Amino acid sequence: MRIENLRKAFSSDLDHFIVTNPKNLFYLTGFQGSGVLMITPDSAVTLYVYSIEFEHAKSKARGCEIELLENKMKIEEKVMNDLKVRGAKRVGIDDLPISQYLLFKRRSRGMEILLKVDLIWKLRKRKDSVELKNMKKAAEIATHGFEAALEAIRPGATEKEVAAEIEYRMRRHGSEGLAFDSIVASGFNSILPHVGPTERKIRDDDFVIVDIGSIYEGYCTDITRTYVAGNPSVRQRRMYDAVLRAHDRAIECIQEGVMAKVVDHRARQILSRRGYGEFFVHSLGHGVGLEVHEPPRLSPNSSEELQSGYVVTVEPGVYIPGYGGVRIEDTVAVVRGGSERLSEAPYGLS
Repeated sequence: MRIENLRKAFSSDLDHFIVTNPKNLFYLTGFQGSGVLMITPDSAVTLYVYSIEFEHAKSKARGCEIELLENKMKIEEKVMNDLKVRGAKRVGIDDLPISQYLLFKRRSRGMEILLKVDLIWKLRKRKDSVELKNMKKAAEIATHGFEAALEAIRPGATEKEVAAEIEYRMRRHGSEGLAFDSIVASGFNSILPHVGPTERKIRDDDFVIVDIGSIYEGYCTDITRTYVAGNPSVRQRRMYDAVLRAHDRAIECIQEGVMAKVVDHRARQILSRRGYGEFFVHSLGHGVGLEVHEPPRLSPNSSEELQSGYVVTVEPGVYIPGYGGVRIEDTVAVVRGGSERLSEAPYGLS
């Protein structure tokens, strides 16, 4: 069905389509590996793989024929030769390294090779019920990671030690891996939105930002909670409450037909009213799916209109140099009539 949807999407402009990105291969066929997929204007669909991937492709790939290539054969040359035999004239291709794109171009022999990244993104942005189920499971697994974080965060523990406990717990509960490198950022490190865990020892009353993601059936989740290693001060509670309110009000805005930038603006407006506007230094969120960063973006510059089936993060943050940072993030699905939080990790500073 997904292959047929892609064929319908390109048929008015192209006569063939080539897929090389492993995430797109998985989305279209169920095969997680390396290869090249050729989709023709008729019913023919061929997945080209080398011997190292052949048995895996046979067991997992659906909706296509598997063609085994000899190891000495260049996959780009074989695909382009087959396109020539089929009389291809205008061939779309998804995103790929520039070096591989140039290999295809050199062998095009009069064919137009056109980058058409957006065609597959338009399909991937809207998640079906199976995809949403997998993402809910990934979020459930991540919730176990936060339980481990709360147990591990204490004065004297290092950020790396806390991250190790989180990752072990998620693996124990079924995560296939990490959606991204875990973030455990304490004290002054918490003002750095994407800093990795270090050997820094957590101190009394530090903010500790925990930003983690698990993977289930290929699908990612992305969730953040902020804790205090000790008793939160009045200032810490004030910061946290402002970020949580911005987070909640932004989610309330999410529904079909709403512009992504409106959701971003709502969170930014609340933080500005609380006196924290200048310390919110990134966009509100991004799409999530087979990759942890996908379209659409929730940002002031976005021109995207939210549609049912989109899954996005909502992650307002306040980062005050010389003091500390707070970020709260959930993975949220756009559904008919509103939104649904896929993550259920509890809120709170401790």
